[in-house]
Amino acid sequence: MKMIILSLLLLMIVSCQDNFEKEIFREQQFIKTRTTNSWEECESGLLKSGEKVKLPWADLTTGSVPDDIRTDIKKANGWRILYTAVEIEGYDAKVINADRGVNYMLFYNIYTGMLKGFVYLETVLNNNNAYWLLSTNKTTKLFNFIPYFAEPMNSNKSPQTVSLSIVSKNGLTQGFEQGWNCFMLELAYDNNSMNEQLSISGYSLNKSTYTFTGAYQSNSSGTIVSSAQGSSGFVNGLASGFGAAGKQWIQDNTGGNKAIKYAASVAQSVMDKGITGFISSGLYKIFGSLLGTTQSTLNLQFTTNGEVKIQGEEVFPTSGIVPSLSGIPLDELGQNLGLWNLEASPTYIVDNIAKLQKIENDYQGSIYYYKLSMTPSFVVKKNPDVSVNFVPTTTSVIYEKYYTEIPFLYQSLPGSQRVYRGGTFQTLYTDSYTDIKNFNPPYVFCMKNLLPKRVVSSNTPALSMVDEKLYMRENMVLKVQVMVNTSNGTVYSTKSFVSGYSYQTQSSARPYSWTYQELMKLGY
Repeated sequence: MKMIILSLLLLMIVSCQDNFEKEIFREQQFIKTRTTNSWEECESGLLKSGEKVKLPWADLTTGSVPDDIRTDIKKANGWRILYTAVEIEGYDAKVINADRGVNYMLFYNIYTGMLKGFVYLETVLNNNNAYWLLSTNKTTKLFNFIPYFAEPMNSNKSPQTVSLSIVSKNGLTQGFEQGWNCFMLELAYDNNSMNEQLSISGYSLNKSTYTFTGAYQSNSSGTIVSSAQGSSGFVNGLASGFGAAGKQWIQDNTGGNKAIKYAASVAQSVMDKGITGFISSGLYKIFGSLLGTTQSTLNLQFTTNGEVKIQGEEVFPTSGIVPSLSGIPLDELGQNLGLWNLEASPTYIVDNIAKLQKIENDYQGSIYYYKLSMTPSFVVKKNPDVSVNFVPTTTSVIYEKYYTEIPFLYQSLPGSQRVYRGGTFQTLYTDSYTDIKNFNPPYVFCMKNLLPKRVVSSNTPALSMVDEKLYMRENMVLKVQVMVNTSNGTVYSTKSFVSGYSYQTQSSARPYSWTYQELMKLGY
């Protein structure tokens, strides 16, 4: 009997020791987890209510955020935690004290200027057409990339409030859901953003429908509608494609009689090469904005020339579904936000003197072709807090019908004279909504029966634009592309800026009364 009791005691001691060792192992594993240097390795988070949930990037997480968006949060790719009210189990992040239900996590990418927000909703009422409303407590330039045409840093039209549709796999018209919800936008450089505070709220537009105009005719999950109109019940916004679904949209809407008139090989190049396919094919010229990296195509985002209008007989803006959060400090990273912008609107420096190129005769008289030199002038402002190799390049395009507020040089033509284009233009895309042409300076135009009245060096016949009261008919847009070389790949960011004009006077041009016979003798 004693032997049996002794054996049981020994068995209990061994069992207790084994359990003790297991507890020590589990505690060591817990300590190891808590000391990780990377949030991306963590899977669980604590909400303000005390509930433990899967983090957005973890497997089996709750929510409909697209996989390529929710998992793209790695520090090596430039992501930093800007703000979190959710405690990340296993990572020592600064958790901001917030009220119950305020479960916000904001990530910011130092290489792309992208702001990505995750918000966990514990309970949700029925809703659809969900939107986020973002604003700041002070005048901001952070939202200057939101319009189709970007606004420079000195603009007096900088949006102060922006609405963004949710980023969801369930499609554009879906509302807020229980679990993780998401928004994202590319921020423009603001040299005062560290002194600003961000406010976020959510609202939905129930019983409404979407109408797409222009090139964008899709309501897939690869769509973000952005608007600078604030919380208006009827949002008239711009459509953007992003991520893997955005790539698929390019493939489905490129070539033949499809929305974007490019060859099928171009679409395949985009699918195979990602952002470099956009650049090499020139396809980026027809979009208002573009963002992407060569390391992966997950950040791919572009704004099309299509608009989205929310319509419906009964549109009821509903708020209170998402707990609003005000006063989010934007100085957590110790640097201003946004990667770049232009200091001021670009200007085409136009030579006052147009040089004669050739003469052609028709049944109404003679057509005189003139060449006008043009040089874009602009200053790219890079965020000095971002230590990367920064390479800006430009290309010029002409928008017709889409944008009517682009300034002209002069407002009227004299008499019955007409200006015709020369051969420097190539149509990139056209539909009933817009017409986009490629433009390679110098600018060539022709006038009927207008003899040159100036002479420049080498006895070249010329025309004074000012004297003749001629003006630039073209709606010039300068596309500024920034290439950022990082240790983990190359980032491309392209924005479209409306350009103005400025004449420079060529003093060497002298008055001269040319005759048609003189010009013929010179070989024109």
